[in-house]
Amino acid sequence: GTPNWGKKYIGKLTFVDEAYGVIAAELSEITWGDTGLANSGTAGYWAGGQGRSGGSSVLLNIINKLDVDDDSCDLLSETLSQNVYYATGAANSGTAGYWLGGSITGTGTSRIDKTTFSDDTTADSGEDLSGIAQYMSAMANSGTAAYCSLGLTTGGGSKAVNKLVFSGEVVSNLGNLLDVNGYGTTSAGQKGSHGYFVGGYDSDAAARIDTIEKLEFTGDTCEAVTPTLPSATGFQMPAACDIGMVS
Repeated sequence: GTPNWGKKYIGKLTFVDEAYGVIAAELSEITWGDTGLANSGTAGYWAGGQGRSGGSSVLLNIINKLDVDDDSCDLLSETLSQNVYYATGAANSGTAGYWLGGSITGTGTSRIDKTTFSDDTTADSGEDLSGIAQYMSAMANSGTAAYCSLGLTTGGGSKAVNKLVFSGEVVSNLGNLLDVNGYGTTSAGQKGSHGYFVGGYDSDAAARIDTIEKLEFTGDTCEAVTPTLPSATGFQMPAACDIGMVS
């Protein structure tokens, strides 16, 4: 990264009227490559990323928490178990959030950290993804399981999807569910029904893609749908509500 990158402002998209604006609260420092998740109706969290140290960039393990009641944001005393950027997050709303994979110094990681929402305690969950995973995305079927594309692995882009079952916190590899060996996807889920892996970078074609792939939570099947995105894109941050997804 470059120390010229990054922002610390927080934008708010109101679902009811799709109005967007920047709120007064800010993150604790300028960051990029961080990831977020939500305890729906209560709080949002951002974790990890890169920050600035003079003219250099540094990896971070910090967690910022946004209280949705008053749009205030605070730096937690709790931290991730390692400095990491371009991880991904998924939440079992009301219970816990999970920080999966990401890039660490010189390589990637398969680690999964857990933030317990009742007291914000954060630690290594003790479970790992099936392999090193970077530039991936995750979605949650809240109350049941999280799904994570593996993204960039030791062998390049991947088609694989991992599943974290919240009860018992068991991780399994569902295999090559995606159509291309890629990374940099965006994803979001509709509780109880399905989720989407959107866009990304096809490492075999060396190009961004416009595909939308739908994962059915019943049966854990995945296939491309139409229409596609308006243009090929990737490496975005998603948000979802009951009527749709933005990225």
